[in-house]
Amino acid sequence: MLRRKHKPSVQAGDCIPACCDEEAQQLTKCAFARKLKTSRSQLDRLLDPENTKVTLDGLSRAAQAVGRELQLELR
Repeated sequence: MLRRKHKPSVQAGDCIPACCDEEAQQLTKCAFARKLKTSRSQLDRLLDPENTKVTLDGLSRAAQAVGRELQLELR
């Protein structure tokens, strides 16, 4: 019989990483996910610095959810 790994429960104070601006840090991940109209797990993937499959659309939506604008510059 296969056993699934137990995922730790979400803590009430589980917040946005410090790399985000102050307004975004005031939100919990669940509240931020609701603003993006997505799931908490999808938000975790978006904020994961190891995830190389994040889209510009996802980053743009996240920025707009906290009143920011995504700017991309090639040099």
